[in-house]
Amino acid sequence: DGMIFWLKALLFAIVAAAVSLAWTVGRLRSGREAPPFLAAAFRVYLRWYLAWQMLLYGWVKLLGMQFESPDTLRLLDPLGDLFPMELLWGFMGSSPVYAAFAGSAEVLGGFLLLFRRTTLLGALVIAAVMSNVVVLDFCFDVPVKLIALHLFAFSLLLIAPDVPRLANFFLRNRATEPEPLPRTPTSRARLFVKALALVVVLGTPLPISQIYVWSYMIPGVEPDPLEGVFLREPPPSADRDVFRIR
Repeated sequence: DGMIFWLKALLFAIVAAAVSLAWTVGRLRSGREAPPFLAAAFRVYLRWYLAWQMLLYGWVKLLGMQFESPDTLRLLDPLGDLFPMELLWGFMGSSPVYAAFAGSAEVLGGFLLLFRRTTLLGALVIAAVMSNVVVLDFCFDVPVKLIALHLFAFSLLLIAPDVPRLANFFLRNRATEPEPLPRTPTSRARLFVKALALVVVLGTPLPISQIYVWSYMIPGVEPDPLEGVFLREPPPSADRDVFRIR
């Protein structure tokens, strides 16, 4: 989340805008339309990549590893001494149920993106989830703002083609027509590729999250029975001190 990464993202955006402008001008001069396959392929890639990311982040939250419960030392720190990110992590870690709820919303949105009929619903769920994540990242200075912004933007790109229909339904009180799903030829190769993609997207986030969990565990290490926090209390007499273990 350093300045170099923001500058790199800006450079990529400028290059992408220049290439897009050159492509559009070239197509307009030649009078040829862009192949519809390109837009369809880009949309498929976008929703499957976003689904994989949401499933990965969601499983980490459901396993309780993204936000650790505050230990005794953290609870003894003065509130004013905490960095904003530490305050956010302590808040989320104090309620595993809420963290699991946030993770389940990400898993739900990612799963809905795997199917064409539920893509819009999944993108709307992810847009709601990621808008909250982006605001939290900026307000509490969490150093993953760039990736959160990208995932939020990807969800908006998936929603964009259906904005007129959503506006008719929610704002103009007009009837909306169903969006016709493009028919794709059924073949063994296509079915194999789709099945393989389903296995990868559904099967890899959970093991990767589990590896992330195992990386925090040190097998074979027994905790010290005297491990804890020692607080000195005012001595009841002048000749001895009393210590209390928390």
